[in-house]
Amino acid sequence: MPEWLMGFIGGVLATILGFTFTLSWDIVKNRKEAKERENRLERFVKMELVENRRILHRNQRLLEDEIQALDDNKMTLISLTPFRMGSWELLKSHLPFPGKYRKDLASWYLLFIVQLVTDMNETIRNRETFKIHNQGTADFVARLRKYDEWLSESGQMLLETMEKLDPEAKEFERIAEDLLEKYSQEEG
Repeated sequence: MPEWLMGFIGGVLATILGFTFTLSWDIVKNRKEAKERENRLERFVKMELVENRRILHRNQRLLEDEIQALDDNKMTLISLTPFRMGSWELLKSHLPFPGKYRKDLASWYLLFIVQLVTDMNETIRNRETFKIHNQGTADFVARLRKYDEWLSESGQMLLETMEKLDPEAKEFERIAEDLLEKYSQEEG
């Protein structure tokens, strides 16, 4: 066999081998990067769920206080805090859902939470606008009570659904509250 043919065959084999190794490395690297991206997204969703649980508890306490104040024909001045929605915007661009949220029931819970949070945020905005601009109306207290009761009932439904989606969130929430308490004690 001529020497040039041996060189040609060797070159072709080396090219095929190099191409195969490069392709294999890219596949492994892409899978690893996709898994890391999915883990970061899942952590972000979990952190936002924990933050929304904290906001929910605060809002529930404020609603209870305001419902009691409405019984005395008074109202509170503190506004309710809207829920965070950043992870939903991120999840919409990364469908299907990451990891544990990919299961059918978990996906349904997550979609239900997003819809409920969206509705509650809209109601919070409407409630605050109503509270600012309609204090002089005759049915102010009754209408404000309806906003508060709806938000309170929806908040309870949201909390139950969050616990079904992520039962570990209670532990994360407890740790976050301990850290916040420790931080506030150090500040004071």
